[in-house]
Formats: sequence, C-alpha cells, structure tokens
Amino acid sequence: MIVANDTPANHDLAVEWSAGEESGSFDAAVDAQGRWRGGSVTVPGEAEGVSILLRVDDHEIENQYDI
Repeated sequence: MIVANDTPANHDLAVEWSAGEESGSFDAAVDAQGRWRGGSVTVPGEAEGVSILLRVDDHEIENQYDI
C-alpha cells in the first residue's frame, strides 16, 4: 500500500482495510509532500472487493474497489 501526502504538512494516519474475510490496519506518519510505503493487503480468491479507510486528523477517506 502507498499513501501520498500532497499537502505542506506532516500527517499521522491510520489505515484500515478489508477484503472478503481478511482485514488489517496500519499506523503511519507521512512527511509533507511525501509518500508512505508499507503494509500489504491480502486479497483472498473469493473476495468480491477491497475497502480501504484512511483516517487523517478528523477526516476519513474511504475507497472501495470491485474485483
């Protein structure tokens, strides 16, 4: 997983993901204008999609991907 920070501020963030019966979470710090690379997402063969939730300060961003 890669998270890009296109803002002029450093951010601490939390990432939660789910795919079928699998799920996980990561905590990370991303520098201003930087990228965080880390954590993997396990997608089981029977999964119909992947959901990723990113929490930064008091904001939440959710992306859902159909497989």
